[in-house]
Amino acid sequence: AGLGAARGRVMGEWRLRVVGKGNAARYAAQAGRLGIDGRVEFAGPQPDMPAEYGRADLLLFPTLYDAFGTVTLEAMATGIPVVVSRQAGSSEVVDDRVDGRIVEDPRDPAELAAAVEPLVNDPALRAKMGLAARAKAEQNGIDANIEKVVALYREIAREKGRG
Repeated sequence: AGLGAARGRVMGEWRLRVVGKGNAARYAAQAGRLGIDGRVEFAGPQPDMPAEYGRADLLLFPTLYDAFGTVTLEAMATGIPVVVSRQAGSSEVVDDRVDGRIVEDPRDPAELAAAVEPLVNDPALRAKMGLAARAKAEQNGIDANIEKVVALYREIAREKGRG
């Protein structure tokens, strides 16, 4: 499955909504074996991701590889903290413990839990990191990224004696 977003407490329990493509049946079976199938929902791909982020309290994106998951900036833009793996290119825009968390090994359940648990248990921390995430996303909007790319090309051209 592509991404997960922990969302609202239901009678004191957190739920995980997994959104995206992937072998959901395999993971649903595993959730059943673990006895947590009532707390995990495999929603598949969704057409309205802004609505998904709006319902989420945080984004969990423990990818093994992604050149740059725009999902990270999209989620940050909605004001929710993110938990990403170091292998995600988008980890370069996340300030660990400021606007999100970065995990070194996304296959390590203990490390994932250690990153997510403070956000789950501390609404004030979640809100503070969410505000920082929103500010970070605003700094990395399309216009800012275009300016950065153009500046990089100009610098390369100057170094090559073409600018």
